[in-house]
Amino acid sequence: MSADNKFQFLIEKIRRNKGVDFSLYREGTLRRRIDSRLRTTGCADYLEYVSFLNRNPEEYDRLLEAVTINVTEFFRNPETFLAIQKKVLPEIIKNKLGLRRLTTDYPGFASRRRAVAALCRAAKAEGSAEASMDNTDADSRLSTVDRQRSDHIRVWCAGTSYGEEAYGVAILFLQLLRGKNASFDVKILGTDIDPDCIAKAQTGLYEPSHLKEVGRNILNRYFSREGNKYRINDEVRQLTEFKPHNLIADKDSVNNYVYFAIKVDQGILQEAISISFF
Repeated sequence: MSADNKFQFLIEKIRRNKGVDFSLYREGTLRRRIDSRLRTTGCADYLEYVSFLNRNPEEYDRLLEAVTINVTEFFRNPETFLAIQKKVLPEIIKNKLGLRRLTTDYPGFASRRRAVAALCRAAKAEGSAEASMDNTDADSRLSTVDRQRSDHIRVWCAGTSYGEEAYGVAILFLQLLRGKNASFDVKILGTDIDPDCIAKAQTGLYEPSHLKEVGRNILNRYFSREGNKYRINDEVRQLTEFKPHNLIADKDSVNNYVYFAIKVDQGILQEAISISFF
């Protein structure tokens, strides 16, 4: 078996056992990082490394950590976060406020009335306890849904690493909404393939090297110092949630994902700025 075939055999084994598809990675970079694990484990080639993985399944975690190196800090791509701050978030708030006014001032839209009628017909057809629901009742229910839609803002930060992106977006929202006479239910979900990254993100404790792009005003308002480190404060944490998630393996997520801005470093997908607003 050639060296290339051995390498592909290893990549396929990783995909089958861990659900991670490395086909989106630059092969040269991928080989260098896997080769570092071969040297560390004393394996002569990729086939021997496969045998090593069979005997030591915990090595998968070390391998994935080596391949998906997390190089991150707050506002790591200043131009991207400036665009989010100046263009994206104000447009989201503007649209939400517009929807709120629309559903309050114009409850008699034809499309809305059709939805009300359909809701009444469905209740009667089912013979449920809600069969007596009239247009007023149904309209009230739709009003509740509309209010929720206009009040809720949801953000997904994929490949969040140690949480800097998710917390950074939360800080931008807090800054923007502080000057608005309006309240919104903002929730920001940060996901990453690495459970250790998620655990670190949940602690919200950072070295000064992660805060090089953070201005003094933001640092003083949204962080508290603990020894030689900084912890994100509760006001920011209340807007965020972190969960493990394999974006590459989840085809539905990839197909439906909205990429606001992407900056690929050395061809590695996990180092992309991938933020979805909805």
